[in-house]
Amino acid sequence: MSFCFKSIYKSQKKIELCKKSLPILPNILKKNFFSSFSSRTIAGVVFVFLGAVCYSSKSIFAKLLYQHEIDTLSLIALRMTFAMPFYLLIALFYKPKVTKQITRQEWLYTMGLGFLGYYFTSILNFWGLQYVTATVERLIVFIYPTLVILISAIFYKKVIKPKQYLALLLTYIGILTAFIGNIQLSAQKNFLWGASLIFVSAFTYALYLVWAENLIKKIGSISFTAWTMVFSGIFVAIHYMLFAQKDIWHYSQTVYSLSFGLALVATVLPSFLVSAGISRIGSNNAGIVASIGPISVIILAYIFLNEQADFWQYIATLLVLTGILMITIQPKEKKTKQEEIDIM
Repeated sequence: MSFCFKSIYKSQKKIELCKKSLPILPNILKKNFFSSFSSRTIAGVVFVFLGAVCYSSKSIFAKLLYQHEIDTLSLIALRMTFAMPFYLLIALFYKPKVTKQITRQEWLYTMGLGFLGYYFTSILNFWGLQYVTATVERLIVFIYPTLVILISAIFYKKVIKPKQYLALLLTYIGILTAFIGNIQLSAQKNFLWGASLIFVSAFTYALYLVWAENLIKKIGSISFTAWTMVFSGIFVAIHYMLFAQKDIWHYSQTVYSLSFGLALVATVLPSFLVSAGISRIGSNNAGIVASIGPISVIILAYIFLNEQADFWQYIATLLVLTGILMITIQPKEKKTKQEEIDIM
């Protein structure tokens, strides 16, 4: 009998101890589990995620615009017409922390990079989009980190690591897989021509990133992006005035609404959302989050374009994502001042 009373007494003691401990548990969880997820980190992930999805919508807007019989030059001109005011305001009024005065030669260099990275690259990319699906376009464009590695190895003698060789192999097998699926189905006219144009656009964008590295360090990613887009807009305007065969203002209201969406949602917002995200979580983590791009295109293309990805495209997406993540995920190193600009 006394044993039973002792057991009850001990049980009551344990219950009281648990009651005292319960209020402490949320604090312990908060300190140990949630401490690694600060509001700054969460904001950075959200910014990069939204930026990647917004930029992926570029091919969706372009495909919808092509349904209204707009030519590539007019499409790019309308995009820059609506985007230019935003970039011009940022370029003029945003004050970066520049330690040294920007020289005339550096301004000319920035102008040249604007021509290469956002004018010439955009023309090739939108031209190629007439012949391939939005999903295939995003897959090809997404390989630009591998092209950066190859360019750096060829021209700057940077050593390619064994892990990077495997990543390159997986990525390009993925691209070939996407090609095989489309060629067998014969679903798209001039598919190889369009895919080639987009591949060259990815290559020129990779060149742009490699050559822009030092200027980004000096000017800062936000100011550099704004000025290169302003210069790109000037080149587009000159091109349109010299070669356009139609008045840019003769299209329907739907075309202008879609063009404004292309400019704001798929051009202006992602470039600064990604920059804001990188400043909070770093370029390594940002690259991982941004890998949502090709997946988001598959979903958006299904919703807005009724494009259904086939078995080969799913396999290609898996291979390309694996290869890009192998390049993106790197061991922690000392932080540098280098910043990525945006997601092509």
